[in-house]
Amino acid sequence: KLRGGAIVISLSLGALLIAWQIPLISRFALPAPSAEKDIRRALLSTPTNSSLHSNLAMEMLCGGATSSEDGDDTLSIDSSQRSSLHEPLLVGSERLDESRAATRAALRLSPEGLGPLRAQMALLMAEGRVEESLQPGMKALRIYPEATDAYVELAKAHLAAGCAMACQARLAFREEKKKPKQWQKQPQTEQPREKGKPPKDKGSLLAGGMWRLMEAGRLYKQATQIDPAHALAKQMSKDTQLLRTANAHGVWSLTEIYQQGQCDAFTGKVLDGALCDKKRYKFE
Repeated sequence: KLRGGAIVISLSLGALLIAWQIPLISRFALPAPSAEKDIRRALLSTPTNSSLHSNLAMEMLCGGATSSEDGDDTLSIDSSQRSSLHEPLLVGSERLDESRAATRAALRLSPEGLGPLRAQMALLMAEGRVEESLQPGMKALRIYPEATDAYVELAKAHLAAGCAMACQARLAFREEKKKPKQWQKQPQTEQPREKGKPPKDKGSLLAGGMWRLMEAGRLYKQATQIDPAHALAKQMSKDTQLLRTANAHGVWSLTEIYQQGQCDAFTGKVLDGALCDKKRYKFE
């Protein structure tokens, strides 16, 4: 009996010890291997894999959303941590130099690959050149018209481009208000602009910003039509429903563009050379 009791006590103590150690094990467990380290390690054996270079660029810019591991350019985007239309927010990334090198390597190996083109888009957005980022996005869509992610990424770029125009429109309004009242009453003529450059007068900026937001909504809807199971496209299509159904004949005010496009996400950032300031005035 004594021996049996000792065994029971020993087992009970052992169970308590294991239960006590579990939180310690989970608390002090080693973190998961860095995805960036894994990609760099893979590049040592396959340095000509364009998808790996694309993945490396994206990992440094926004910490995820990589191409497939088997070397093709089909993208897999993680939407679990998205809480706004613009997340992950690429503008202002701190690792631009390294991302540029990885993106250039990817484009050199596969100039028309979906992964490299997506990395190029992300890099341009991180540099604040959001209007320019539309070009590789449209190229990707022409080459891969059935790729859901091509629509998703181009839609994201359109959202940022719409906000960029809203930021420019706000500055244009302010500049006008600084002018003498006599000048404000004079009819304003649109200044000629360089080909490919966004307009500078406030009316065209508001119309252009609204159109880009509406186009983003349409692109997200098209993405769900191609792949109804695509989680991010499905959620973003739902979140941008009001954008694509807006009345194109009634241009939104600056405040409406900021609200509908959630442009406050870019406060303090520079988009296409214009500072996105959070300060608002009554005339806006």
